[in-house]
Amino acid sequence: MSWQIAAITALFGGVLPLLYSAIDGALFAHPKKDPTLKLTYFRHWAVCIGDGLLLPVVNGIIWDHLEWEPWYRTAALFVTAVIVTWRFHRLWWPNPKDPAFGLHFLDHHASGSNVSYWWHDLSPAGWAHIAFMSVQLTILGLYVLSPAPPSVIWWTGAILAVFPVVAVLETSWVVNHRIDRLAVLSAISIWLATAVVTAIKLM
Repeated sequence: MSWQIAAITALFGGVLPLLYSAIDGALFAHPKKDPTLKLTYFRHWAVCIGDGLLLPVVNGIIWDHLEWEPWYRTAALFVTAVIVTWRFHRLWWPNPKDPAFGLHFLDHHASGSNVSYWWHDLSPAGWAHIAFMSVQLTILGLYVLSPAPPSVIWWTGAILAVFPVVAVLETSWVVNHRIDRLAVLSAISIWLATAVVTAIKLM
């Protein structure tokens, strides 16, 4: 277990967004004052629990077993992670017809509610999350391609199995007051991917 890597992950995944949210007034929800500000820091479990607690443990467990060579494989994983992260944040841009703003997208003022300029609405916490998620996906990609002891594989699989609950299902509940079909399918996809990777790595 690399406690240093766990601490660094917690710093960028949990503490930095906490500070940005405090500055931007997005720590807590204020239903009467601003009912559209839903995904505040402490209501966005994907950030405060997923990025701030679960992923630091995962990174600490797997770090010493990651194989970074060849360099071009790691570079390819990083470029892919950046593209995937960018596309996901585009999908998470609040719908102007029924917006659910939060620490990553505080409002639509900069974009004028025009999806073609969605990235203009990213808050400092939003840009930080793009950087964090790009690196995190790269690390997980390296983990998939790197051998590891069974204990590491089991612990990593168990923690990642919890991740969809806080990162997908809880977010859907906060935004929609229910868990919608897309959230269920997304959670199932993550569970299946985790199970398949875990099974293959244990062979």
